[in-house]
Amino acid sequence: MRRILGIFISILLLLACVLPVQALSSASATVHSTVTSSGECQVVITATIRLEQRVDNLSFPIPRDAHSIRLDGSWASTEKTDTAILVDLSKKIGKMTGDLPITITYTLSDVVVQTETGTQVQIPLLSGFRYPLDTFDFSVTLPGEITAKPAFSGGYQMAGIEKDLTYEISGPTISGHALTGLMDNETLVFSVDVPQDMFPRSAFL
Repeated sequence: MRRILGIFISILLLLACVLPVQALSSASATVHSTVTSSGECQVVITATIRLEQRVDNLSFPIPRDAHSIRLDGSWASTEKTDTAILVDLSKKIGKMTGDLPITITYTLSDVVVQTETGTQVQIPLLSGFRYPLDTFDFSVTLPGEITAKPAFSGGYQMAGIEKDLTYEISGPTISGHALTGLMDNETLVFSVDVPQDMFPRSAFL
């Protein structure tokens, strides 16, 4: 019995030496969104991507209707898919590994929608980055005071993602962060009911 156990342990040790260790890359991200009275939303994403190994064709997804997209202050190379716009990071990364800081800015033309219950602001905060997020922070600033409770919807847990988020509201700004890491390819949409007179133009939509 001892001999069999010894052989079994030897095989496990051999496999540990031969098989490659799966490298797990990740990221951290902060998203700041500022909405004007016309319904336009300016978004700034600052992220640090931790690459454990070289990767090819890495991109960062943002909402499909984004425009005026810049990467680190320069016009970004992008590709539009059915669900998102992919900001090309390949030239930025090259053959690098380790920590890669990036800043992406873009504009959403109109984040104000009319629902059955009234006027609502809806902003996609995450569009499904390929790696998990170790940390995630966000803020949304509206042109008037936030008086209603905001809601969040994720790609995996839907409304259940709210239990993993904490936030505080101060006048026109809501700011918060994820209490735990977020899974790879996670999406996140913020929404909140607002008075119609916060966005006068929405009365004509």
